[in-house]
Parts: sequence; structure tokens; C-alpha cells
Amino acid sequence: MQTFLYFGIFWGGLFVGYMLHHWIISMKSFDGVMRVTKDEEKTVYSLELTEDPDMLAYQSLVIFKVITDLKIDPTRD
Repeated sequence: MQTFLYFGIFWGGLFVGYMLHHWIISMKSFDGVMRVTKDEEKTVYSLELTEDPDMLAYQSLVIFKVITDLKIDPTRD
């Protein structure tokens, strides 16, 4: 019976650690902003970084916030 308790504690701790890891990543501040604007002729993507672009090569994870004036098309796949 005691082995089931240790087994449950182990897997419970593993699950909590996994969820905490993903929560911390999702709460990370943004490394920049990607702006998407659409004209009659074209769609323009611009990237505004908060850090030096040379430092991005040394990061394992880069997060950009997307700001757009486009509306979500529910019929799009």
C-alpha cells in the first residue's frame, strides 16, 4: 500500500512540475511585437524587437506578441 502512495506522489509531482513549467513559459514577457496590417494590395508584417537582434541567437525561446487589424475568418482552414 505504501508503494502506491510513493507512486502517486512521484507522478503527481511530475505532473505539477510539467504544468508549472508551461505556466512559467506562458507568463514570460514578450521579446517583441509583430504587427500585421493589410492594405488593398498587400499584407505588411513588421517586427519590433525589445532587445538587440544579435542576442536572439543565444535564446532557446523567443516569444512575439501579434498585433493585427485583421479579423478572424471562421471559414478558413
